[in-house]
Amino acid sequence: MQVIVLYETNQQAFIDTINKAKEVYSASVGIGKEELISDGNWNVPLTHDYPANYVVLPLKLAVAAPYYQGPEVSQVEKDFIKYLESKDVEIEWWYKNGENDTQHFAVPYDDKGTPKSFYIDWIVKYKDGKIGLFDTKSGITADIAKSKAEGLFQYIKQQNSLGKTLFGGIVIPHNGSWRLNDKEIYEYNKHNLKDWGYLS
Repeated sequence: MQVIVLYETNQQAFIDTINKAKEVYSASVGIGKEELISDGNWNVPLTHDYPANYVVLPLKLAVAAPYYQGPEVSQVEKDFIKYLESKDVEIEWWYKNGENDTQHFAVPYDDKGTPKSFYIDWIVKYKDGKIGLFDTKSGITADIAKSKAEGLFQYIKQQNSLGKTLFGGIVIPHNGSWRLNDKEIYEYNKHNLKDWGYLS
């Protein structure tokens, strides 16, 4: 088999076959990553697989216990975890959502006419029964979050009309506070946050 694969006159046939397989894979799996399949019964996954470079953190409110944190976690995410952990009087548990695949939670949004899936960062269960859906941003990521933020607003509005008690939006750190944008029309100006509320 090695001789057949490595034989000079056969190499182009194998290159073409590999390229064709990549095209078929991208056409089917790539579309699936953007497609949002509605699941009204979504729940926090029972299990996760983590790479060896993740570390266990002793956190009291993380619903996925033990909580594993990867090396790529941003400082904003680390700071938001500290904030959530400090709110044990109000918060029952929190969940750090994944970034893709069907086991994680996503809301639909429109990206210039193309329907896409927005995997929000945080799902927070409050002791009064409310569920918070938050996505932490900073800098340029806050600046370009408009379509996702407005999709999240529409999802929360639609779910609450069905009897849910959801709230949330885009969250940014600012001057020692966490500012929340939960508006129907998202606007971000780092020099003027008058329309942003406070996440208390």
